[in-house]
Amino acid sequence: MKRTKELSVAAVAVGLAALWAAPSAALDPTKCKAKINAKDGVILVEAKTVSGTLLWGPAAGKEIYALFDNTGDCFNPDPKKCQLGAVSTPEQLSPPEGCTVYLKDTGDSSTCSAYIKKCVPGRRPCPSDMVDGGGFCIDKYEATVWNSPTGVIKYGFGVLDDYPCTDNGQNCTNIFARSVVGVSPSANITWFQAQQACRNVGKRLATSGEWQQAVAGTPDGAPCRVSAGSAGQTGTVGCVSGAGAFDMVGNLDEWVEDWVPRSTACPGWGAFSNDYMCLSGASTTALGPGALLRGGRFNGLTLAGPLSVDVVFAPSDSIDFIGFRCAR
Repeated sequence: MKRTKELSVAAVAVGLAALWAAPSAALDPTKCKAKINAKDGVILVEAKTVSGTLLWGPAAGKEIYALFDNTGDCFNPDPKKCQLGAVSTPEQLSPPEGCTVYLKDTGDSSTCSAYIKKCVPGRRPCPSDMVDGGGFCIDKYEATVWNSPTGVIKYGFGVLDDYPCTDNGQNCTNIFARSVVGVSPSANITWFQAQQACRNVGKRLATSGEWQQAVAGTPDGAPCRVSAGSAGQTGTVGCVSGAGAFDMVGNLDEWVEDWVPRSTACPGWGAFSNDYMCLSGASTTALGPGALLRGGRFNGLTLAGPLSVDVVFAPSDSIDFIGFRCAR
């Protein structure tokens, strides 16, 4: 008996028109189709007789976002927003730029793509696990790293450095960053591994400028976790930025995208701020490159804050107070 499930996906922009499905040669055209609700612009993707887990992604071969499986279980980070069957509220997952949604059934590897023939290009809305930092999206919570986009095995908990790939990131196709509330964020991760964990879910590391833009409004000190013996769970009450991002101060230092020569001195900000500032006396030869860390760690005391910036560590370092979050 065939079972039909529908996923409502928020439209990229206004001006969406007719929709057609372009299945692969190996796929029965009746298995995957899509349509658009002209009234509210919601895209409905319909898949029949799912034999494995239905994934979607921004390109063919990049279908990594799990939707549901043949039992009907929802894998969206926010289960309340996983729409199966008739819906009244649009799902917060959104199609990528270019207006094509690619789908894959992991059970039989069948694929199809749903394409919007007429589309006004626009910036897609942030998914439910991210917040709008002002022209870009950034994770709502510090990253946890898992063995799949939907979780199961978590890596980098506490003092563990158990990532199943090399520190240089060259073979890190098997780690996936997730922004999840109420879990301890992953630490002991190199910049290279963090970069790949973001890449594997269609995201990237934020630039220092983007990070600074998103952190504005976060308290400089309590209630953020800045005087503890270890990192706490994500979603600290009150430690939230104006953009809605949690734990950007304290908890874990966070890798950002930028590299500069490693610093040899940490003079601070002076009267401007009591936050950590270590961008001085840089050596271009003796120490090699440094990757910026932002926010300050759980035991940073007054040095942890929204202006904290550290470049003492190399991108190859993995330490129990260093984590990250992704952007898009």
